[in-house]
Amino acid sequence: MSIFDKLDSKFASKGESANTIWQFIKFNIVGILCTAIQLILVNVLPGVFKDLNVPLPGILSKIFTEDIVGKGNATLSYILPYFISQSVSCTVGYFLNMKTTFKADAPKIYFVIYFVVTAIMILVCTWVQGVTANIFARSDIGLIRSLHRTLASLCGSITMTAVIFPLQKYVLFKEK
Repeated sequence: MSIFDKLDSKFASKGESANTIWQFIKFNIVGILCTAIQLILVNVLPGVFKDLNVPLPGILSKIFTEDIVGKGNATLSYILPYFISQSVSCTVGYFLNMKTTFKADAPKIYFVIYFVVTAIMILVCTWVQGVTANIFARSDIGLIRSLHRTLASLCGSITMTAVIFPLQKYVLFKEK
């Protein structure tokens, strides 16, 4: 029995509130791993997409305007790294949380539901990241300017956590 299994039993025996707090802690431990994946990708992928400086298609061009994401940033080369990094980290997080945090066996349809909600949240978080990256990139503080993508990704992650934890805890992986 691992230390996490012992802690699971200990917190479960203390009631629902204690168990939820422990699950939130484990959720955030998984989140740290997922954030590391996201931060690596969000800083590597701009180099992959650097030549994809085409305007955003359709409604995306209305949501991610240059006023919001910064001059020259309303392009696929700027937005795709945020979207892809969030998608990969959320998918990893889903399966890790299902197996370790909530110890659930969810039907495949739950992943579809999660994917749809996550896709919407990724658009929202990508917008949040665009707004905050634009703000941080204009900072008078050089360190903040140089870390603008990383800081923006962290803002998106906080937004995502506020939605995904309750979705997984109370809907997708709800105890029976």
